[in-house]
Amino acid sequence: MIKSRKIMRKIFLFFVLLFPMNVYSDVNNGQNLNCAGNDFSIKEQEYLRKYVLRSTASLLRAVGNSKHSSSILSDPNNQFILDQSIRFYLKFDTEYLPKIVQKYLSRCFFINQILMDKSKCNYFKTVVLLNKKNVIENQFRNDMKKHGYDWNTILAHFIGKNPRDIMAKSVANSFEKFINNGTVIIDPNDESTMEIVIKNAYIEFANYLDEESQKK
Repeated sequence: MIKSRKIMRKIFLFFVLLFPMNVYSDVNNGQNLNCAGNDFSIKEQEYLRKYVLRSTASLLRAVGNSKHSSSILSDPNNQFILDQSIRFYLKFDTEYLPKIVQKYLSRCFFINQILMDKSKCNYFKTVVLLNKKNVIENQFRNDMKKHGYDWNTILAHFIGKNPRDIMAKSVANSFEKFINNGTVIIDPNDESTMEIVIKNAYIEFANYLDEESQKK
């Protein structure tokens, strides 16, 4: 049941759209990034790690607790993700992040604010802004590589594991809770049950990332 294509498709789509990069790509191919050679200070690296882990956890938990469907492709979730990203940016102290990351986040934050204001953003302007954001993201990835970071694998580097594997385990644990409870028959084809299972898995993964962000 856990290997259901429907479950894995949702997990895959979630992580593809959670960040503007594939955070789990090529994690187990022996090519994990080595941050030892970068020119960021220890404090900058520490805050970058906290930002990546806690922002991911914040979004996972928000989606897990939200009234919206766990399907990340719905229009309500697109707006919801922008809103959560803005909220997290406003509460996180970005002062000690590397300057290159501060600049990237502030530019994306500005675009996200415009995208959230539907009264100022028609279809054409939305397309233009999303294309602009894509250019910014591509430039950011290239610049980060120059500093010794491959952003495509940065989350995996900071937790030392493949995020997809951890999510799969979280889904398995969520299923176990239902089975042990004995009050619900697990059926991967039942959308209402899958909603609960996937959202519980999001929250469990968020808790894991928050715990990891506290470690030195």
